[in-house]
Amino acid sequence: DSNGQVTMHAAIPGWYQGRVMHFHVRIGLPSDSTSFAITTQMFFDQDEIGTALKARSPYSSISVSMTSLEDDTVYPNMDSSTRDSMVLSLTGSMDAGYTATFNLGIDSSNLGSTDSSSTSDDSNSDV
Repeated sequence: DSNGQVTMHAAIPGWYQGRVMHFHVRIGLPSDSTSFAITTQMFFDQDEIGTALKARSPYSSISVSMTSLEDDTVYPNMDSSTRDSMVLSLTGSMDAGYTATFNLGIDSSNLGSTDSSSTSDDSNSDV
């Protein structure tokens, strides 16, 4: 919206070998529909919802064990000063649904860069 706020609805993602449950967030540049100012990941604490989720269909049919945050192939390699802010703090329940609120900051000084890789400045993230 005009305040830069977004509301989204999503299913809790499944998991696969070597990765903790997560989803990707991309924020596009207003002047360019093909470039992104940020691409990042948000994580879920497996202990918080993993047991309840694993007991429900269709998740109960997944034979791959859940990966912990510590054993994830990405999370432990993230900057330790910001990675904890990328773990969503959920409120709600499995039956009613969960809610999480988080902030993402974008360093606008990098927006004209010739670097083709997407950058993330999540130092302002507050989960």
